[in-house]
Order: sequence, then C-alpha cells, then structure tokens
Amino acid sequence: MTGGRGADPVPEASGRRQEPNDAQVTRIDAAGNVVTTATTGENGSYAFTDLDGGECTVMAADRPRRPPT
Repeated sequence: MTGGRGADPVPEASGRRQEPNDAQVTRIDAAGNVVTTATTGENGSYAFTDLDGGECTVMAADRPRRPPT
C-alpha cells in the first residue's frame, strides 16, 4: 500500500456533502507511536510513503476553520 483515499464526502448539518480536504491524517504503528502525518488534498486524497508492511492505524481529523476576514 502506498497511500490511501480519504473518506467519501460527508454530510454537513445542512444536508450538503463536503469533501474532506485539509484534514490531518495520522499513521500510528502497532505500538501506538505516531509514524507520520499527511494533509488531505482538495478531493480528500493523501499518501504515505515508505510503508514497512507492518500493521498500523490511520486516523483523520478535520482542522479547525478560520472565520473569513
């Protein structure tokens, strides 16, 4: 595996679908250590390189949005 596609678009409270762009994706090894992080692109894609073939967990979190200025 050389990377992954982020989650499919998720519904907002308004019922519109939102792409998961600019989310932080974290890869955690089997011992619970953070190995690397990535940021999703406009279409929710991200990639991890140099995977060692062991087990890992991938977690994604939306970044807080700044209000428009």
